[in-house]
Amino acid sequence: MSVLNSRNWKAIESTDLIGSAYTLTVTGEVEVSQINETPILTAAVPPGINPAILLLDLSTETTGDVGGAATKWAPVAYSQSVSSGEYEAVDIIGQAFVTVERILS
Repeated sequence: MSVLNSRNWKAIESTDLIGSAYTLTVTGEVEVSQINETPILTAAVPPGINPAILLLDLSTETTGDVGGAATKWAPVAYSQSVSSGEYEAVDIIGQAFVTVERILS
């Protein structure tokens, strides 16, 4: 199912406690119309022409039997290991373009 509305996107690069391993975490909220819908972020294939911008596809997955109609905001997250400063921004295709914030331990 296609996603119509989303909000509160953040992209944060953080380190482990000793500062040697870096992780990029992207979070946001997606409006879903069924109680059994879950939003999902996946890396886009192909990855795009600019290696400093991570492209992510946003979709929803329906689980279980038919769910009741109930529009709500559902959280979504994506995380991957990165090298320091690998990405400057994240493009959630058709939804948002977010600059990566760096939080170092």
